[in-house]
Amino acid sequence: MKTSWTLRFFRRLFIIPVVLLITSSVNQDNRKDDPDPDVKRELDSFKVADGFEVTLFAAEPLVAKPIQMNWDADGRLWVVSSTAYPHLKTGEEANDKIFVLEDTDGDGKADKSTIFAEGLITPTGILPGDGGVYVANSTEILHFADTDGDGKADKKRRILNGFGTADTHHLIHTFRWARKDYFILTSPSTSIATSKRHRVSNAWKGAVCGS
Repeated sequence: MKTSWTLRFFRRLFIIPVVLLITSSVNQDNRKDDPDPDVKRELDSFKVADGFEVTLFAAEPLVAKPIQMNWDADGRLWVVSSTAYPHLKTGEEANDKIFVLEDTDGDGKADKSTIFAEGLITPTGILPGDGGVYVANSTEILHFADTDGDGKADKKRRILNGFGTADTHHLIHTFRWARKDYFILTSPSTSIATSKRHRVSNAWKGAVCGS
């Protein structure tokens, strides 16, 4: 009786890795259904209303793995990119970047790409303003500025920190300017509220919960 029970136990124990192996194999096969990354084919797949069109502004190698982007008053597109998202691999060092994309000849396509700053870890929000750019860098909000005009950040200051990272899909993100110099961001992992508002002037003032 005891021998029979032990045999059944080991048979069931053996089934578990077999099931996992089959499941992983099926998931690998499903990757064949991933969309073709060819840019022209993707553009051709869009269905838009009459009178509208979709054009490509920038692609690799001008930018890599964009997370969020925002335009500035000069028509430049600021982009945070992350090769580390959603998590670092074993032994990997994060070196995520801020790209500034420009259309210098007015043809509607970016032809100049500048790495404004690097050394970030999973940046998920970006917003030009106050002489530089605000960036969500995992647990903190940073402000980068270029003080010597060479197109690259040479000054960094921490604005706020202490945001949650329990789930990288719930990091602070989606920076926007609102009326009266209000700075809006989404922060779903905090215990205070799903979003916060911060008033921006020359110095940051206290946070106010909002929606």
